[in-house]
Amino acid sequence: MKLKAVDLERELDLTLGAEPHVVRFVRDVVDNFCRAISIDDQDIDDLKIVVSEACTNVVRHAYNGHHGSLRLTLRASQDQVVLSVIDYGKGVVCPVSSATIRRSGKLASGGLGVYIITQLVDNINFLSRNNGTEVRLVKHI
Repeated sequence: MKLKAVDLERELDLTLGAEPHVVRFVRDVVDNFCRAISIDDQDIDDLKIVVSEACTNVVRHAYNGHHGSLRLTLRASQDQVVLSVIDYGKGVVCPVSSATIRRSGKLASGGLGVYIITQLVDNINFLSRNNGTEVRLVKHI
C-alpha cells in the first residue's frame, strides 16, 4: 500500500492492490476522509456507493485475473469532492457521458454499476489510456 497525503484534510492519494477485500477498505477510507471534513451523511453514503462500484469494476475487469493496482485520489473543496479511481490495466472504451446515460436510460451490458454511479454524482468522466482507465467522479456538496 502506498499513501500520499498532500493535505491531510483536503487531498488524498492512495494506491493498493486491486483485490476484492480492498473495496471495503477504500469505502472506509472515503467515509473517514469525508467525515474529517464534515460532509453530510447522505453525500458520504453516495460517495461510498460510487467508490465501491468503481473499485469493483477495477477488480473484476482491469487485469483479466492478473495482479494489478488500484489508485484512489480524493480532492475536496468548499463545494465539491472529486474522486478518481485509476487502474493500469487493459483500458476500456467508455464513449458515454453521465448526461447521455441519464437521458437515454440505457445501460451497458454486465451490470448497473455505471448507471448507479451516474445517479449519485454530478459528473462522471472516463479517461481511457493505453495503460489503464481513470473514472473521475464529481459530487457537489
